[in-house]
Amino acid sequence: MFGDETAEKSSIKYDGFTVDFLKDGIIRLGENEFKLGHFGCDICNISKKQRANFLFFGILSNDYNLKLNKKIMRYSSLFTDIKKLVNTTAYVVKKVKPFIFFDFTDIVIVSNDVFSEWVETNIIDMSGHIEKTGEILDYNLMGLINRKIHLGKSMLEKQSFFCKGVACFALLMKKFIDFIVEEDCHTKDELVLCAKKFISSQEGMAIIKESNFDYEYADSTFHSRVNSIPIIVNDSKSNKQYIARRMYFNNIVDFLLVEWIEGMAQGHYIWKCKICGKYFLITSPNHRDCCDGFNEEYNTKCENVTTELIVAKRNELYRHKRKNNPLWHTRNLRCNTIRKNKKLGKYSEAVSDEARKVLDERYYLAEKDEFYADFHFGQDVILENIYEEAIKRLK
Repeated sequence: MFGDETAEKSSIKYDGFTVDFLKDGIIRLGENEFKLGHFGCDICNISKKQRANFLFFGILSNDYNLKLNKKIMRYSSLFTDIKKLVNTTAYVVKKVKPFIFFDFTDIVIVSNDVFSEWVETNIIDMSGHIEKTGEILDYNLMGLINRKIHLGKSMLEKQSFFCKGVACFALLMKKFIDFIVEEDCHTKDELVLCAKKFISSQEGMAIIKESNFDYEYADSTFHSRVNSIPIIVNDSKSNKQYIARRMYFNNIVDFLLVEWIEGMAQGHYIWKCKICGKYFLITSPNHRDCCDGFNEEYNTKCENVTTELIVAKRNELYRHKRKNNPLWHTRNLRCNTIRKNKKLGKYSEAVSDEARKVLDERYYLAEKDEFYADFHFGQDVILENIYEEAIKRLK
């Protein structure tokens, strides 16, 4: 079964998990199977606001981690803020695809244990004793608290790496996919050439440089690592066995990168829907420009939206906009009066046609210029003023 995007299965730890790379461009994560590129596609659809939240959480986690390097008596004032940040991050991340399949409860448990009231109370007591006597009251207790703080630092380090990594990778992915859409690349060979062209371009190099934040963790206890071993897998369709790969990841960012590259190697690529603007995965040789998602605006799937529907919707929106536009109402009223005067013979055909042109010019100017619309349009479209200008132009 392919992964159910609405499932609440989150038994896979985000900081240590395995992925089986099966045949036919399929991967297995826990109990779910996905097509290669599925997670990369979800990353592309992360909104700008969500990406900003990830980056904010990552930067703040790193800031708190650095503050924990200060003297022990200063720790307690950070505890409430750190616990709030960790709980908020876990809650927000769990709501974002594709992270519904990962378990972020461990980081909350560690945070609540490390930055508990018991630890805070003992830090305050020890700090007060050290300030008064200059001596440490209990070395064993001091060692225990230091170990807890070290564990908390490692946890914040992982959270910072994950959040900043997702934000940067999402930006890189969106820029690259927009580039291949612009270049109109579909086949494996075209994707390779397009990737090479993107990487060597000025914009591509700038984005890759901006996304490369590993140097910040060069002296860290947390390092990126990927291991791989061969495994024997039973094919449920043919009832035969074959050799596949099992890869071990200790962070999601590495998995996202590997899954994306492996997907392109299989000919799976991400495309941008020309109707709704969302990104979707293409795994077959048959290219299409529209996704198969349901479009609420047109009340049908994007792939069923025709040019006629688009034009009709555009005209409907245009009519709705005009219907609620007071400038349009005024202009329409004057047009009707000019047409009636022409039929009654009050003004010649030439004057009437020129008056219509004058009216349209002043209407379109009011649409563009808010100041003109507010202070001059009403006076300029009085019928006497319109006819006066029209007669002046015909002389």
